[in-house]
Order: sequence, then structure tokens, then C-alpha cells
Amino acid sequence: MTTFETYYLAICLSAFAGFGIALAYSSWSWDSHARR
Repeated sequence: MTTFETYYLAICLSAFAGFGIALAYSSWSWDSHARR
């Protein structure tokens, strides 16, 4: 693995993790608002 490949993989993983967290947070937030 080259440095560029490692860098690209790290960006993809962090972007995927950030998207997953944002999606989970938005769905949890919307769900708590819907219950009120």
C-alpha cells in the first residue's frame, strides 16, 4: 500500500463514519421530536 492509498482509504472511512453518525443522530433527533 502506498501513502496515497492509505490517505485515500482513511478519507473514505472517516467520511463513511461521519455520514453514519450524522444519519443516526438525525434519525434519533427526528424520532424524539416525533414522540412529543
